[in-house]
Amino acid sequence: MAMFNNKSLRKYWFSLIISLKEDTVYIASVLAWRVRSVLRVLVVYVLWSSMLLGYENVSHYSRTTLLSYVLLTMIIQAVVFSSRTIDISNDISSGDLTNILLKPINYFKYYLAQDLGNKAMNLVFSIAEFSLFIYFFRPPLFLQSDLALLAISLLLLILAVFIYYFLNIILGFLALYNPENVWAPRFLFIMIVDFLAGSLFPLDILPPVLFKLLMLTPFPYFLYFPTAVYLGKFTGVSLVFYSFMGMVWLFAFSRLAIVLWRRGLKVYEAWGR
Repeated sequence: MAMFNNKSLRKYWFSLIISLKEDTVYIASVLAWRVRSVLRVLVVYVLWSSMLLGYENVSHYSRTTLLSYVLLTMIIQAVVFSSRTIDISNDISSGDLTNILLKPINYFKYYLAQDLGNKAMNLVFSIAEFSLFIYFFRPPLFLQSDLALLAISLLLLILAVFIYYFLNIILGFLALYNPENVWAPRFLFIMIVDFLAGSLFPLDILPPVLFKLLMLTPFPYFLYFPTAVYLGKFTGVSLVFYSFMGMVWLFAFSRLAIVLWRRGLKVYEAWGR
């Protein structure tokens, strides 16, 4: 039996559309999120531009590749870090999960569709913001001409989306075991990711030992690794090895999410439902 059929796809397509409509209803929240993202990129860009005055290179990055890195993360963050999975803990702690469980849908696919709808909208905003940024600031940009690296970068971006999706689901499922303490782990996660994913600077300007240790964690695969591959910083054996590491993290998080879900449902309680 096929994993998806037309009727099944229609259900999750409607979920994606509903996610888009909900985001347009709460457009003020979306705009606040986008303004925050743009301001962060703008601050980092201005900081690095100022630091590079009079210098052509920082570490093994030229001015063009370093500023390109900063700007590319604007789009990648919109795709990877926008997520509706933050609502999972609210579903569980409020008891709304019961209503979803009664419906003939797969909870993982349901939230994946919700996520994709949210990412699509943020991507549109991000491309518009990127275009305006290019128009007003005229920054130097590195354009990758190697089609193979372009394709690999895109695949790694998709890999990053799924790693982030399952890691967020894991954080949400913790509410199945402790519904009264759902924000502390997520807040810590946000603080860690903001630094270790490479949103502030390319991670390979760190000392080599620290960089290699960091590449064994899942965080660089959200932003740094897809961007660095696009810029040509990984080729050959290193590209294959770290791509494999990303797939290992995806497999580990997906399996852990399934285990937490199955065991968590056995202890899930919804009072008054």
